[in-house]
Amino acid sequence: MVKQQPLTKRVFQVLTANLTQDLLECVRAIDSFSVGGMLQCVLETLVISQTLQMYLTAPSKECLRLLHSYVRAAFDRTQDRAKKIAAQQGRSMPDQQEGQLQEVDGVVLASEHWGIIQKLIRDCTRRTQIQFRCFQQVDNH
Repeated sequence: MVKQQPLTKRVFQVLTANLTQDLLECVRAIDSFSVGGMLQCVLETLVISQTLQMYLTAPSKECLRLLHSYVRAAFDRTQDRAKKIAAQQGRSMPDQQEGQLQEVDGVVLASEHWGIIQKLIRDCTRRTQIQFRCFQQVDNH
């Protein structure tokens, strides 16, 4: 692996900051998320943040935090609307218990959703480890 020069690292930091800002803006254009949509968004942003971890700056991390908060809030609003419609139609929907929610790296999901996400991230990491090797930290022994 080639050791990166300071300019190269700075360029990647700026590109990563721009990427996270654009992701945040795009996600904020979405009003509601289904379970699948929410999981897809969380999965993709976690893969990006883990892959580009050494280039994340404070503003990039803040964009990702805001993105995950927005996705969670939009998903919760979607669930609330679905419950309200179901109640109006005389149906009931299972209630998500607060105790079933887990927070990992600022991302709050139901426990079963974390299981899905973690399995997919492991699979993605295994399949892309060669492609993304250039983004790994170089040991300076």
